[in-house]
Amino acid sequence: TIRRPPRYTLCPYPALFRARYEQAILDCNKAIKIDPDYPNPYKHRAVAQESLDNYDEALADLTKAIELDPDYQKAYAARAEVYTELNQPENAKADELKAQELEENQTP
Repeated sequence: TIRRPPRYTLCPYPALFRARYEQAILDCNKAIKIDPDYPNPYKHRAVAQESLDNYDEALADLTKAIELDPDYQKAYAARAEVYTELNQPENAKADELKAQELEENQTP
């Protein structure tokens, strides 16, 4: 079953696209408070955190998103980027491979 994103989880998009990362983080915090078991706001908040060079926070959010949805391909790909920034090439490679595997297994 495909879970449609709740409307409030789309809130960070305008802020992210306008490079208003602090606002995007606040928007994601609100979405997480409403539905802490939905993985997308964690991934979106991680994107904003990474843009602010807050790699540890981004890593924590991406790991949480993956815990909530182990098939979240975009979260693995994003976490690989963060691991690269943190100079953890082995972890980056593992997440890159997982992201590729999930992408190949997605049905069109």
